[in-house]
Formats: sequence, structure tokens, C-alpha cells
Amino acid sequence: VVRMTQALKRPGAARAAVAVEVQPAPVAPAAPRKATRAPVPGGITGSLSRNRSADDLVARAAELSDQDDMDGAIAHYQAALRIEPRRAELHAMIGMLRSRAQDWSAAVAAFDQAILLDPENLDYREYRAWGHLRSSNFEAAYRDFSRCLDAAPDNLLSLQGRAASLVGLERLDEAIEDLTDALRQAPKNAQIYFMRADALRKKKDFKAAVADYGQVIERQPENAKAYLHRGTSRSELGDRAGAVDDFGEALARDPDLLDALYYRARVQLDLKNYAEAEADISRYLNQEIRYELYQIRGQARACLGDVSGACADFSVYLKNFPKSKQRRTIERYLLQHAARAA
Repeated sequence: VVRMTQALKRPGAARAAVAVEVQPAPVAPAAPRKATRAPVPGGITGSLSRNRSADDLVARAAELSDQDDMDGAIAHYQAALRIEPRRAELHAMIGMLRSRAQDWSAAVAAFDQAILLDPENLDYREYRAWGHLRSSNFEAAYRDFSRCLDAAPDNLLSLQGRAASLVGLERLDEAIEDLTDALRQAPKNAQIYFMRADALRKKKDFKAAVADYGQVIERQPENAKAYLHRGTSRSELGDRAGAVDDFGEALARDPDLLDALYYRARVQLDLKNYAEAEADISRYLNQEIRYELYQIRGQARACLGDVSGACADFSVYLKNFPKSKQRRTIERYLLQHAARAA
């Protein structure tokens, strides 16, 4: 791991440490790593700074950072700031550590201080932009990335970051334009193709999305999510058989990709492959309870003639969604088959 003291001395060298994966994901983001956010008491930082130079404290902070002792490293950087309060890179180092802990609001606050002291440093502004992006503050991220691109139009990471910000702002045409510019610089970059494919899918340009996901799969044949999203795009285009194939390829690469089971079951239901739809939903529910899926499995079971199984599923569904638009239809089915049983 490159020490932050070394990375921050070389403009732009530490971008990758802050520029985390920007591919949109179909699931909730991972819980942030815990980090102590309370400021270190002045007495502690004061005792650290006694009879020591700022450079000694920075060197020790780098060692602690390498050991993943982020709180200790931050305390040493704060102690160094008591000696040299206008040293902007110390705030930036704290911001980098906060970013590593995925404490994005604290990271942004640290980069704010660095930029106040060194407003022309575009590296600090780009680091802050990634913090804004990960905090879903898309407008602020867009402004910072745009400022960086004004100075360096070919900055590939800033193009990707601004595109992700624009997607968050639902300015999809502009996002696609940025990603197209990025692909002119890096025509073999699978991540950029993935991002553009997702933007095209959100724009409902499914044909173009299928083509871009194909580019991802060509470069990353084990990318399960590329198969998943190409499958959903194919389904929207009416290519249900192709969609089923893609969902199968996604599951072959990631058997726990529950979205692939869900979407494949929906398509199988449309294709009247009721046994396959029932099997996919049952497999999903064995891993995670999602009550709306009981309605889909109930439909499949009803079409298969499994009345008791369908009634059980529909009852679970109505218990959890009593105001469903399907309520009257389901209740009629339940009453009809209850009367027959009687």
C-alpha cells in the first residue's frame, strides 16, 4: 500500500484510493466500516505534539495507517496540525483515512479544510468530489468534478465520477456523453461500458444497453451483473428466450444473485413455463424472504393446478399487502376454492 505521505506528494497519485467502484448496484450499499468520529480531545493531541516535529508525527501517522490503525493515524495528523495549522495536506490525509473507513461526511469535511487552505489544488477537490458522490450529494459532486475537468478535460476518473453524478441527478444524456468521451480515451475499459450500459438502460434505450453489456461480457466473461442487466434489457425488448439465457449465465457465475432468480421467474411466467417460475421463486425464498414474491409463486402454482399451494401463497401475500390492487382477484380465487373444498 502506498503511504499517503508519498501519495499526496505526487499530484493525482492517490486518486484510486478515494475513487471507489462507481458501477450502480441493484442492492443496498454495504454497511460502512465503523470508525470513531468523535474528535480526539485536545489534551491527547497536545501530548502527542510535545517535543516532536510535525514531520515526525506525520511519519508515525503513516506507519499507523499501514497497520490499519486509522484512529491512531488521525490523532497523529491532528497533533501535527496543532504545530502547523495551515498545512493543507494534513487535512487531506485525514480525509483519505476517513474515506478508507467509508465515513464520507467526515472525509468531505476534512477535504473542505484542505481546500480552504489550498483552493487551487485540484487533487483535493477531486477527492472531495468522490466523498460527495458516495454521500449521494450528486449536485456537489457534479460541481467538483466539473471544476477538475475544466482544468484537465482528459481526466478519466473525473469523467467517470461526473457521469455517475449526472446519473444520480437523472441527467442521463449528459452522463452518456461523458462516458462516451471516456471510452474514446479507454476503448477497452469494461467498467466504463458497464456504466454507460446502465445509463442507457435507465434511459430505456434497451437496444443500445444490450450492445454495451455485450462489450462488458466480451472483456469480463465472468461478470454476472452484466449478464443480469443484459437479460432485463432483452426482456424489455421482447427477447424473452435471450433474457432467460442471460439470467442462467448470471446464476452460473453467481448462484446467490437473487435478482437473476426474480427476473427469470417473471419471464418464465410470461412464457407460461410455470414449473420453472415456481422453482425459481422457491429457490429465492429459501435464501431470503420477500413477501411480494408469494403472489408470483401463487400464480405459478395456480396455473400448475396446485390449489393448496397457491392458496397458501396468496394468503401470505394478502396478509403482508392488504391494500394490494390484486386483492379482489386473489380473494375471489381464495373464496372459490374454499367453497369447492367445503
